[in-house]
Amino acid sequence: MRAYLTDTTAPPQAERPALVVGIAATMVGMQMFIVQPGMLNLLVLKLPASEAQAGVIASAEMAGIALSAILAAGLSDRFSRRAVGFGAAAMLVAANLLSAACQDPWSLAAVRALAGIGSGLLISLGYSLLGTTANKDRAFAYVITAVLMYGALGIFVLPAAGALIGVSGIFVAFAGMAALLPAFLGKVPPAPTEREGRGILTKHRLNRREFAALAAVLTFFFGQGLVWAYLGLIGLGQGLSETTVSTGLTLSQLAGIGGALSLVWATRQVSPRVLLVVGGLGSIVPLVALTLKLGPLGYAISATIFNFFANLMTPFLMALVAKRGRDGNLVPVAAALQMVGLAIGPAASALLVDGQDFQSVLVTGSVFFAAMILVGLPSTFELRAAAPDAEPTRAIVHS
Repeated sequence: MRAYLTDTTAPPQAERPALVVGIAATMVGMQMFIVQPGMLNLLVLKLPASEAQAGVIASAEMAGIALSAILAAGLSDRFSRRAVGFGAAAMLVAANLLSAACQDPWSLAAVRALAGIGSGLLISLGYSLLGTTANKDRAFAYVITAVLMYGALGIFVLPAAGALIGVSGIFVAFAGMAALLPAFLGKVPPAPTEREGRGILTKHRLNRREFAALAAVLTFFFGQGLVWAYLGLIGLGQGLSETTVSTGLTLSQLAGIGGALSLVWATRQVSPRVLLVVGGLGSIVPLVALTLKLGPLGYAISATIFNFFANLMTPFLMALVAKRGRDGNLVPVAAALQMVGLAIGPAASALLVDGQDFQSVLVTGSVFFAAMILVGLPSTFELRAAAPDAEPTRAIVHS
């Protein structure tokens, strides 16, 4: 068997397939998570499920993603890329079809955990392939942009789709999306020859700056997990209409595209330290604004600013870990920590929610974004803004 996660030095002729398949695998893996606020709204309105039950469903799927991402990081020397891709896609198709048949929140939560395992494997595969490209900041910006374009369209059409085909029909559409992925897997670049039989975590002792970068990933994505899944319900809880919330979330997705693409420019203009601080503060300010309940316009602006900085920070943090690691060896670990944070976040939010009052969720999210700045700063020492025409570092990798 051959490694699929630890190879990071793809030859030039393999780079384009790695980029294409990496983006496709990541998009399919994130098919549910990226439209989670809109899907939770539909589950509450149409399953029906309570806000807390919807949070448990979201957390169950993210727990499956986190589990599979952790396993992928620890067992990356045992499986070929194509085998992982085909197996994970088949698992996701089956789980989505089973989800379409579920009639109660608890059975749906169990099936979505299975879907999460398939999704997590695909995300880890996609991240690993993107990590083989020469310009890692750009590759991760591209994938986040593609995911957000899908998310913006998805959140915009979800209310109409829910009315037309119901929640079950949407899960069938997710199954169809996963079924298309094997058409891309034939282009997966060959994996390296089998490595010695130990995984990433047993081969490398973290230094202080690598640890700081990974800690920043976990802290940031825990904060994002606290807020993102409930962003739609926060708007509904403030008395806004479903249409108003859907419009605000769609605008926020479009802003997220700008955030991801702006990283390509920002890394050439300012240092990683400045980007870390600005990105953290940019994530805190809109959450504070949401606690003030400023009405439809205030909600839309706050959600837009939040998603802009969330999607600036996602590829930035992944690239930061890559630059601190050696030959991209920490990228799968960062992916696992990202998914752990996103899995625990919704569950923690479910404990914090008081009816339709989400103030404690917003405050707690702000605290974790502030903590991300503090724990992440040591990882930015000695890193500078990239020269506009410089060759990208091979030390590498986001979201």
